Amino acid sequence: MISEPSRVLIDAISRLSRIQREIGERMSRELDCPRAALGLLWLLEKRGELTIGDIATHLRVDLSVASRQTSALVDAGYAERTRQSAPGTDHRVRTVRLSDAGLTFTAQTRVRLDALLSEVFGDWSPAEIQAAATHINRVAETIGHATLDHAGTEQAGTEQAAVERTPVEPAPRARPGAEPVLVAP
Repeated sequence: MISEPSRVLIDAISRLSRIQREIGERMSRELDCPRAALGLLWLLEKRGELTIGDIATHLRVDLSVASRQTSALVDAGYAERTRQSAPGTDHRVRTVRLSDAGLTFTAQTRVRLDALLSEVFGDWSPAEIQAAATHINRVAETIGHATLDHAGTEQAGTEQAAVERTPVEPAPRARPGAEPVLVAP
């Protein structure tokens, strides 16, 4: 059974998620860029050159979704596909990085987001902002661990059940069309 304080927290997270989605949609319209693309652009700006598998892992989406979103960025000129060039790496592996246009675009989105956040949190002290970020990160980490632990338990249960029966049923997979949550840079 969920305790009252936990329910209050869940309600607050739901409200924050809705507001975050609304802001993402607003920025998406203003920038004429799909919301999912913004998340991928910010990820590439923050992490640099990544493989499609890395992108899928970071955004918690299926490989096909990451590949489709990446192709859209490449087609729009915001990203480019490359090959790993570091010594000792598999040169067959394709990676993705921001193009010059992508770097310029993400810099412009950061300026807009920073202006919006300055306006929204103008009456908050730096200490209040830091404390809020600390609490939100703790909540995200806690939920993330619980989600991963639950997925591991489901996977282990599926593997055990597969051993006990024939034919083997596949483990549950991420929804291919799932859209990543917009995470501000």
